[in-house]
Amino acid sequence: MATEQIFMLFILIGLGVVLQRSKLVSAEFSKGLSTFVLYVSLPALIIKSMNYEFDPELMINSIYLLVSGILFYPLAYIVAKLVGKLLNVGEDKLGVYEFLMIFGNVGFMGYPVMRVLYGEIGIFYAAMFNFSFNLYIWTLGVYLIKKGSGEGVSARLLINPGTLAVSLGFALFGFSIQLPRVLQLVLESVGGTTTPLSMIVIGMILGTSSGFKWIKNWRLILSSVIRLLIIPLLVLGIVWFVPMPSMLKGFILILTGMPSAALAAIFSHKYGADHELASRGILLTTFLSLWTIPFLIYIESIIF
Repeated sequence: MATEQIFMLFILIGLGVVLQRSKLVSAEFSKGLSTFVLYVSLPALIIKSMNYEFDPELMINSIYLLVSGILFYPLAYIVAKLVGKLLNVGEDKLGVYEFLMIFGNVGFMGYPVMRVLYGEIGIFYAAMFNFSFNLYIWTLGVYLIKKGSGEGVSARLLINPGTLAVSLGFALFGFSIQLPRVLQLVLESVGGTTTPLSMIVIGMILGTSSGFKWIKNWRLILSSVIRLLIIPLLVLGIVWFVPMPSMLKGFILILTGMPSAALAAIFSHKYGADHELASRGILLTTFLSLWTIPFLIYIESIIF
């Protein structure tokens, strides 16, 4: 059943590619849809999914995931820096490669996948693990993409839809504040559009890529393998020895194996980095994740 749901997500991605390639929608529509998901539907989904009554076990599990997320990105950064030394490219391209290896698509793809596998609690746990993603990607991520520009990174970037939604959702959970029924229905209705729209957005981004030029790019292939398999399996080797519930270990394994973040292309375009390289990296990792995500799910099922 889970495999069917995963393939459903990729069919939605294919729909986005077709829409973009056939010119049925404009580039402005794609950007607008991406903004809607980022600023409206995804925050709504997070807040609704975290609107649980306080529970000590959920709180403990949340702390495990919050700390795990905070520690994960420095580890991924070290791996990316080590691999980066082998790539032998300029600072501008190196930053893009490192970004592609460190940051997975835990928003547009991670939340839908975890919802399919774990239900609403999957969104709750993903929001806790991903809290640090929003902190790191708007600081470290922007720094990597802007490597060649000499521009600095502002602390104001920490105030973004992801951190605000998780903070509000966790406050509702921590203080056992139940939202009015009508507001819950609105959040559920709007948040429910996140999965199909986010997959279509990814497809639209991939639809703008110029074919399969990544086939001849061994650096991109290497960085994709690092992102999709090496980093999550390395994380598995570490959390194996951590005294936390087995379900959380499997959860972390799968979530850290998402394809490269779609923001790689968006940031690269905004800050003047190689956005074509970033788009190819997103294309390749998303394409390969059709096989690697089910593989990680299989690993999780037999180990945990």
